[in-house]
Amino acid sequence: MGFDKEGMCLYIKARDELAEEAKKHLAESAAEELKGEEGEALLKAFQEEAESAEAGMGAMFG
Repeated sequence: MGFDKEGMCLYIKARDELAEEAKKHLAESAAEELKGEEGEALLKAFQEEAESAEAGMGAMFG
């Protein structure tokens, strides 16, 4: 994803109550929420990946 960090990136897209529940579960792990510029860059990368996948499916079944 272009970050100088080890580990994985997890993107959770859910209703507010489910997102809060996920935060509670992740609070006991080494996971950390990326905020600010890093968070925005990561969100943009996930969105671009989703758009690329949609375009690929359109080309396949278009």
